[in-house]
Amino acid sequence: MNQSRTVRSLNNFPYYNNYDIIEGENGEVFVFGSAGIYVVDKEELLGRRALEYELLNAKKGLQYSLTPNSWNYVDAEHNL
Repeated sequence: MNQSRTVRSLNNFPYYNNYDIIEGENGEVFVFGSAGIYVVDKEELLGRRALEYELLNAKKGLQYSLTPNSWNYVDAEHNL
């Protein structure tokens, strides 16, 4: 949703069961979903071209599944 409250679909994202999105401080966003946490460049996500991403999941050391009712937290040092 933009500042005019216009909503548009992000059709270049590789996964559909997503719960939340948190913006990082270096131009990246963290997309939480049932597959894990996708780390993507914000400008690429908002663009219309193919998207490069990193998926943080069990193969990357994520020990537990995320749930849709989780409470996300970012501390004063920007740790998610």
